[in-house]
Amino acid sequence: MIRLALIGCGNAASYLAVSSRLSGASITATADADPVATMAARVALGAAASSTTLDGLLAAHGDSFDAVVVDAPAHSRGRLAITAARAGKHVLADTPIALSLEECDAVVDAAEESGVRLMAGNLGRFAPAGATVREALDSGELGEPGLLRIHRWEPLGTGSWPTLDEERGSVAVQNLSADIDLAVWLFGGLPSEVYATGRRVSHGGIDQPDYVQVHLGLEGDGMSVIDYSASLPAGPGYHFLSMIGSRGAAYADVHHNVNLVYGSGGTRAIDPGGGVGHILAQLQEFADAVREDREPAPTGADGRSAVLVAEAVAESMSSGRTARLTGGEYELD
Repeated sequence: MIRLALIGCGNAASYLAVSSRLSGASITATADADPVATMAARVALGAAASSTTLDGLLAAHGDSFDAVVVDAPAHSRGRLAITAARAGKHVLADTPIALSLEECDAVVDAAEESGVRLMAGNLGRFAPAGATVREALDSGELGEPGLLRIHRWEPLGTGSWPTLDEERGSVAVQNLSADIDLAVWLFGGLPSEVYATGRRVSHGGIDQPDYVQVHLGLEGDGMSVIDYSASLPAGPGYHFLSMIGSRGAAYADVHHNVNLVYGSGGTRAIDPGGGVGHILAQLQEFADAVREDREPAPTGADGRSAVLVAEAVAESMSSGRTARLTGGEYELD
């Protein structure tokens, strides 16, 4: 049985929803800066131990868990991942696993030096849209990948956009890394060319772009276009993914399950939600990789690649120039 510690309890309800369905793993410890949140998660999940810090959890209850699930803000993931790895704990941290390539390398190095498994999580890989497109590519149904388009549009104030600063990384690294990872994964390699443009659309007081468009030149003359916006009015966001291949095309968006309600008050759209199956699938892959002593998918190296491309996006956006892959790194034209 793989014993997991949940580091960051803001999404504890999602883990509670899948914990009983995990095979060969259970959540046995929790940690969150908010003592009420960590205790509530501990009780709900039936965990044996809790603390307000990872350091405190390791010091007092380090023998109660084998691996950590870092569900914390992006600016703290790198530090937490390094601390856990150096303590001999396997690590699952979402992409971006750190907010700079230098810190990503430190995370990967810490895992390798300690001999633990490092998974750079990305729920987009396990959600139906991403998983189905990858299956269609692997089976040859779509042929060779040609054009990937991803739109992720969110209301103003979502996530970390309003509080971005240099210490917490660029818009590209914080908010585009996961979709960049999807593009690299679906095409099977790093883009040879990166070009991006961004601007500030809203008047929310932020000083970085809240609309970004990214163009990635990929394997076999393929191309990916990623739009990211955090300037929509209040309400639900919108996510769209399409892949055009040499033999066919796939299309998915979050509105395929929206229910339209007609009445005297006009038309309303009700989103029933996407479920938690992708969270279960990601946790299961991590637990299985630890138990089977193999590399998880995605790996820490995949997480590093996402940040490498995201940093190239940030450089292109600020300079107005194209970044080209040269010897494993990106250089501006």
